[in-house]
Amino acid sequence: MTDSLCKLLLIDPNPSDAELADKLLVSSLSDCELIVISDAIAFAEQLATGGFSVVISEQALGWASGVDVLTTFSRRYPHTATLLFSETLPAQAQRPLLGSRLFSSLQKNSAGFLQLPDMVHSLLKARREIRGADEFWRQLLKQLDTPALATTVDGRVVDANAAATVALGFTYADELQGLALDALFELDADGSLQQQLQTMMKDSVNTLDIEESVKVKRSENRGRLSIHALPGNTHLAVLYQAQAAAPFTGSPGGDQQQYQQLLYAVSHDLQEPLQLVSRYTDLLQEDCKAALGDNGGFLIDNLVSNAKLMQSMLDDLLEYSRLDRLQPNIVAVDLNEVVDDVHALYAHRLQELGGKIRKSDLPTVQADRGQMVRLFQNLIGNAIKFHGKKKPVITIHAVQKDGSWEVMVEDNGIGIDSNQFRSVFTMFKRLHSQESIPGNGMGLALCERIVKAHGGRIWAQAREDRKGGVVFHFTLKATGTGRDGNQSGHAMGDHT
Repeated sequence: MTDSLCKLLLIDPNPSDAELADKLLVSSLSDCELIVISDAIAFAEQLATGGFSVVISEQALGWASGVDVLTTFSRRYPHTATLLFSETLPAQAQRPLLGSRLFSSLQKNSAGFLQLPDMVHSLLKARREIRGADEFWRQLLKQLDTPALATTVDGRVVDANAAATVALGFTYADELQGLALDALFELDADGSLQQQLQTMMKDSVNTLDIEESVKVKRSENRGRLSIHALPGNTHLAVLYQAQAAAPFTGSPGGDQQQYQQLLYAVSHDLQEPLQLVSRYTDLLQEDCKAALGDNGGFLIDNLVSNAKLMQSMLDDLLEYSRLDRLQPNIVAVDLNEVVDDVHALYAHRLQELGGKIRKSDLPTVQADRGQMVRLFQNLIGNAIKFHGKKKPVITIHAVQKDGSWEVMVEDNGIGIDSNQFRSVFTMFKRLHSQESIPGNGMGLALCERIVKAHGGRIWAQAREDRKGGVVFHFTLKATGTGRDGNQSGHAMGDHT
């Protein structure tokens, strides 16, 4: 299934390679228009025209490198997918260009030519998903009373809400479009925002999390600037809080109550229309899929899966907002019983994987039991989901420190990069694509909210042996009547 008005650009100075790629793409993507060029003048003309769904380039063009050409296109047109299809792939082609899901690379050889149509199909699919996510978050930012911008990954404004337009000294939001962040803000420290973005994008835009003290250039007002990657798309959210306002919280809007009201309204009020969409797509899938052929079936399957993902995101967003609206029902909670309950939920999956949960004798704490179940369900579920090629072994124990219990949930899975230990608790934060490991990125954000509601804190660390996996630590208040948290754990995989 291809985009409506699908338009592809192929840049290759080798006539025979270009001809073969042309034939393969045209036969597989009959709904797409394909333009083939080879020189700099033609490239400049097509760059000015734009409108391409995917741009494919050889690395060795003679007049420029393929990476530079694709970077230029993605900066000018953020929703254009790019593919480096070349005999030689430079080091920077081994990572997502500018941190975007809309870039891929493919070796130009016999196998590569056969894979080319499927690779373009995948990029077209990612492009559709990202365009929808971009529009959702841009509309959400516009509803905020706090000054908010949406920018490209290299920090150029694509949209601004009314509060940002006024705070930055402009009359119309359109005046901000295309401006670099460095043209709007001056850092109190040395360097520039653009430099920070470029440095962080060398790893991945998905890990981007910047907070800086700044001065607005037009007004000389000072405040705090927060830049975060918007989940699942190609844009950044830039939030500005004036110095005279309430202390910056890192959440959209300095007013926490307003923020919670917005979260609740978005997650609650969108439930009914989304459920209606889901019902209709399920009916289409059941009654009409066979009649629509492969292309129509692909579209319906994609629609159903994305509707389910959005429903999951809204459900968790609603739960996230409710955690601040509802007071925990604090009682004495035996964490051994909580872990036993959660183990029962995952017993079948652990048996399939040959995995087990090992726990020490855990304490009794003052907590909301339902929220403790959800906390361990998310942490244990993550450990199972991200087990990698190993059989999952999850170890849970606790130690008492300064009147609190520090509980540790350790796994032997694929682990987390140390520079992402803090950002994994951000709402909708995902370190892997939806295709490789499904999820909505809300699990750890909910864990943090639960722990904070109980007066504790949560953090992630590498395992002591540094051999993969991760340890999540969180603190809870001690009751004074708990167990001693001894370390002689037993394997719950063998326990019923």
